[in-house]
Amino acid sequence: MVETKRGEFRKLTAEEFGTMVTMFRKALDWKQINLAHEAGIDERTIQRIEAGHPVSDDTRRRIAKAFKLPEDEFTKPTYVPTEEEARARVAEVAERFVLVEARPLRSARDLEEILSVGHAFLIDGTQLPDEMQGEIAGFKDVFHDWTWIYSDITHIERLEACNSLLKDVVRISGNDFHALFAIYDAAKPSGFKVAAITFVRHDREITQLVLPRRLENLQF
Repeated sequence: MVETKRGEFRKLTAEEFGTMVTMFRKALDWKQINLAHEAGIDERTIQRIEAGHPVSDDTRRRIAKAFKLPEDEFTKPTYVPTEEEARARVAEVAERFVLVEARPLRSARDLEEILSVGHAFLIDGTQLPDEMQGEIAGFKDVFHDWTWIYSDITHIERLEACNSLLKDVVRISGNDFHALFAIYDAAKPSGFKVAAITFVRHDREITQLVLPRRLENLQF
């Protein structure tokens, strides 16, 4: 009988955690700045992790959430897979995401393009400070109210809606953030067009957004 090599059950070492993070990031075709943005940490921390340096459990939890894994995936004693098993796990997670070109949201015309999608909308304010979460929640409510009636109102009313939403975007962005948007096709069977808006710190040069490939994975 041939013995099958199996992994172990324990907490990942700093080196193993760094290797896993690198594998996930590269399989997803993310840059380190993409992962830093998704995890809400700085790019230097990602560099330290991938170099095998120890980091806090809070940082490990942030990384897990960025990959849409259970929050304690990298903090609790767990099954440490073989390299082959790890690659299979990475491929499974990679299937959940798609990278889409990010565009600055600066004008009413941008919002007109977003609202004209008409199928699915994502608004991500997770990088905004806690005291802004009430404002982003209110913006989501107003935005989705407009999406329900956008196709039925006049062109003048559409312009007014877009200008009103743009004022909200500018207010929420303030001096520290800017808004980006992307439009892409979700994977089949839905195949819907999806419009996404996210708020990013000014000091982060984000050129692509990490977005869910399938509608059932939408968690914004």
